[in-house]
Amino acid sequence: MKQLSKLILPAILCVFLQSCSIVSTIYHNTDKKQTRIVLNDGSEIEGKTVLPKTTQKKVRVVTPDGQKLKLLSTDIATMCLYKEKYPENQCFFQYMPFEMWRNKKKEWYTVGSRWMPVEAVGDNIAVYTLGDWYQMSAKGDLSVVSRGGSILYIARKAGDNSGKCVGNFMNKSRFYKNDLMEYLSDDANICRLIENEDIENGDFQTIVEEYEPVKQ
Repeated sequence: MKQLSKLILPAILCVFLQSCSIVSTIYHNTDKKQTRIVLNDGSEIEGKTVLPKTTQKKVRVVTPDGQKLKLLSTDIATMCLYKEKYPENQCFFQYMPFEMWRNKKKEWYTVGSRWMPVEAVGDNIAVYTLGDWYQMSAKGDLSVVSRGGSILYIARKAGDNSGKCVGNFMNKSRFYKNDLMEYLSDDANICRLIENEDIENGDFQTIVEEYEPVKQ
């Protein structure tokens, strides 16, 4: 009987710890975060909201004075989210459509708008990450999660209304040398750096900082 107890107790403890981990993950994804929203008209709204789902069409916000607002995702230019105790860990989301390459038909096609966090931003271009959903740790660190492990990288040039898929976490190299260079073809220097691998594969921060398109 004592031997059986030694086997059962660790098993129970393991299940308990796993349950705590699951509950903790759910809590930190559904509890309200501090938010600062900039609308397309330039006005700002502060309050609390939850992490957006990728295809979420409306955002519910509770303002400091208790007002409950329901905003259309298409009316929001940028949404900043962070934990109240960790304001230094801010993450920025934008809602926009993007294009993906369709191999069978050899063409680009437009995907509906998605909420996606900013990965890197420069003066002339920004890169975003897109997964199936997002998680935020107790300290406000954001994680991008995908069921199949495939996380997309979406680039959008300043002034454009939509982005273009230029990378894939599971296969960055295929996109990196082809789609990315095609998208940045208005900057011969950045394309040369990418082609010669002077910029590390997937180093989007350097790309957005170095990208200088030729002015028309």
